[in-house]
Amino acid sequence: LNLISLYCLIKETPPHQAKIRNYLIMTQIMATLNSVYMDILFEPIPLFPAIGGICTGVLCKAGVPPHSVMGGLVITYIWLGVSIFFCILFRQQTLLPERSKLGKTNSRIIIVSASSLTVV
Repeated sequence: LNLISLYCLIKETPPHQAKIRNYLIMTQIMATLNSVYMDILFEPIPLFPAIGGICTGVLCKAGVPPHSVMGGLVITYIWLGVSIFFCILFRQQTLLPERSKLGKTNSRIIIVSASSLTVV
């Protein structure tokens, strides 16, 4: 379904959505990446009522340490959250009148700050 959504965003985007299209494509790519990571590479099985779980994915079977696999999962969720944030911020800025919009300096500061989350 993620790939079908991505195809529709690329090929069937209405003309009035052209400005936000790139942000929606970025969000869909991050959701697809997150889904692949969770379902194929990580594949966690929680153990209830104990606080723990088992990893049965490709990365775990390849001998990657569990903390590194969880770190990758956290990074994919951060990327997804940042892409959603950029989409919301862009949409909000397009609806505001010119006098209320963020300046270029403030916009760049927000983009650099949010992008630094993905580097950490």
